[in-house]
Amino acid sequence: AGLGVLPVAIAGAELVPHSPLEASRRLVRGLWSGTRRIFGLYLLLSSSLMIGFLLAGLSVFDAVSYAMSVSSTGGFANHADSIGHFDDQAVTTVATVGMFAAGGNLAVVWWAFRGAYVSVWKSTELRLYVCLSFIGFVIVWASSGDLGVIESAFAVASVVSTTGLRSANWAGTNDLVVTILIVGAGIGAMSASVGSGFRMARVARIAIELRRSLRRLLYPHRVEVIRMDGVAIDEESLERTITFLWMHTLALGATALFLNATNYDLLGTLTMAIGLMSNVGLVVDGSELSNVVDLSDMSRAVAAFFMVLGRLSIYPVLLTIGGIGRWFRRARPARLVEGPK
Repeated sequence: AGLGVLPVAIAGAELVPHSPLEASRRLVRGLWSGTRRIFGLYLLLSSSLMIGFLLAGLSVFDAVSYAMSVSSTGGFANHADSIGHFDDQAVTTVATVGMFAAGGNLAVVWWAFRGAYVSVWKSTELRLYVCLSFIGFVIVWASSGDLGVIESAFAVASVVSTTGLRSANWAGTNDLVVTILIVGAGIGAMSASVGSGFRMARVARIAIELRRSLRRLLYPHRVEVIRMDGVAIDEESLERTITFLWMHTLALGATALFLNATNYDLLGTLTMAIGLMSNVGLVVDGSELSNVVDLSDMSRAVAAFFMVLGRLSIYPVLLTIGGIGRWFRRARPARLVEGPK
């Protein structure tokens, strides 16, 4: 579903590969050519993962299903304990690399395949994605005690890419590990990827705006233009980013409020809200890591709505609702005029 709208989204969005707009638009120059290139990248990643899983010893069915699950960040698993069912470091390593790649900006991946590694690394969003993932991995590995290097890297890649696969029960480690991974799930993947979450590009923009605000406290008369990868970001775009932050926060609060009647505790409800909005699907239930299960019909309906809201982003959903409401408002006066004579 995400791949179908990516060509349109990349063509019209303000993204940050090498330059915020040009690289993305060159990837999707024309809707059909852009769709073909994006699906080509998706098939290349899926095929590479399938071969990797086959070499790791999985059956053809498991290799195909897990390859598609990882490349789409869907998180679907054939087994109740997900990737942990195999208890194989080779399988876990293949899934880790695939999830991390799937959480990347497709324009960045496209440039990487074209060999423009220096230009790719100039992307602020990519550097933030790599650095935050590495810092999270180091903290999780150093403080968990029970998770090894591969399991720690897998846990970070799973939540940051918003895939939601599991290889070990990191919920039973300690509060620092749980906090780091929950925050990672909330931030999510890069823009123009098949992942979900708040997105790294928005985090980068908010950080740059925060730095400018602090400088204004020291130099009130200073005029400073915010630049990202050498390109100026207009004030309207920054305002939309801040507005999205507030709407995303309110949506998380509304999700937790609606799901407060479930059998989970406060931490479980909060992680469920983040998991639904970011499409991770994992819940910290005490010292256990589980999926969203045992919900009432009403809770399932609420969960489905907020999953769609998180997957499609808030702006498109609000625009759709606003368009429907505007149509009803326009249709209502006509019915009044045509009423009883």
